[in-house]
Amino acid sequence: MEDEERYEYRCMRCGAKVMLDINSDPIRCTNCGFRIVVKPRKPVPRRYKAR
Repeated sequence: MEDEERYEYRCMRCGAKVMLDINSDPIRCTNCGFRIVVKPRKPVPRRYKAR
């Protein structure tokens, strides 16, 4: 199940929330078809956040 990583990402052109597939390249917005080149990184655990 590791190879299918999905992230919620906001499209830069239309502002719609897109569920992105890391492995699918290029990543396109499902709403307007805008190509998102920046691949989101793995989320950092919140417990290490400085207060």
